[in-house]
Amino acid sequence: MPMYYYCLSLFICLPFFLYPNISSSAQNNSELSINYLEKARQALKNNNVKKARQYFDEAVTADDNNAMAYLERGMQALYYDKDYEQALSDFNATITITDTIYLAFVERGLIWHIKDSLHRSLADYEQALALNPYKGIVYLHKARAYMDLEQMTAAYKTLETGRLVAPTNIYILVDLGRMYSAMDKQMQAFYLFDRVIKLQANPSPEHYVQRGNALYRMNQNDKAIADYERALKVNPNHLMAHYMIGDVYFWDRNYKKAVQYFERCMEIDNTNFIVNHNYAYIKMEWKEYALAEQGFSFCIESKPERAAYAYSNRGLCRFHLGNLQGALADCNAALEMNESNAYAYANRSRVYIALNEYEKAACDIQKAALFGYGEYKAKELKKLQQKIAKKVDSTKHCQ
Repeated sequence: MPMYYYCLSLFICLPFFLYPNISSSAQNNSELSINYLEKARQALKNNNVKKARQYFDEAVTADDNNAMAYLERGMQALYYDKDYEQALSDFNATITITDTIYLAFVERGLIWHIKDSLHRSLADYEQALALNPYKGIVYLHKARAYMDLEQMTAAYKTLETGRLVAPTNIYILVDLGRMYSAMDKQMQAFYLFDRVIKLQANPSPEHYVQRGNALYRMNQNDKAIADYERALKVNPNHLMAHYMIGDVYFWDRNYKKAVQYFERCMEIDNTNFIVNHNYAYIKMEWKEYALAEQGFSFCIESKPERAAYAYSNRGLCRFHLGNLQGALADCNAALEMNESNAYAYANRSRVYIALNEYEKAACDIQKAALFGYGEYKAKELKKLQQKIAKKVDSTKHCQ
């Protein structure tokens, strides 16, 4: 735990006035406690967590006024043992003994964050910054608490302040870059992710992907693919890098290349919803309806709450496979989830035409056109309208 060892280095350098000389007996207990504390630190450096806990306990027993012993035992409980109640108890004890150690408030703030008590978490981060306003990591934690409260403006301002305090803190730059990306400020996002990459001797593949995403959203597809490929050089099994290259080709309608990357994604993780969906869509476009139906069925079963378009696409596959009732049920399910799903209306109109229910088909094709089906499928829309026009007045309004 880098943060933990960083803290230990601070503790080692603390002046001994934290351990007051009240009496000879108390002095002996204090020195004994400090001795156990040093042994605990050494045990942790040697990865002997069990022994470290024993020494921390002995340090607290020898001197129950040793704030550092409580703090470091709490940090072990937090980072190594995941014993949040013990950690909270120790941080409370630290702050009761002395309210001047900023790190005690930071660590207790993290516990409150884990417990989803975000306002308490923010209060502790504020106190930590009042004691030491020059620690970038505290601004990062504070910003993330604001994010979880969905107070994005406060989170953004906190990260910007953190960047001024710690301009080389990679985590601050990454979180701020993500915020810029979400705000559709892709040039600023690109600048920050570029800075993150240049700060590292061996950049993380995730950071190449993030910079690539900013380029992709600025329609610089070739440069985006180059960054995704850099990520794959670092980690050939990086799922998101494979997916994003596939996504570039997918939206360029270069399905032959896209499917290669989606198949590689599925070799790495065959449970990813969007990969399975887009792969199935390509199979549908290639008229491999049985395979496409299987892919959409997986999406519906794995994440039914996200499956509106999977339902409408499976409905089209079932229509072409001759399962009209199954197709009708899927289109209805899609429209129950999203009543402005143009594809579901268009696909259901096909079913109604096959069932000779032309008035219903006319109504659906009007709605498909209304919700933008013609923007992507103009030729198909025209064909459907012509078929219906031969049977009924396709311009009539739906009742």
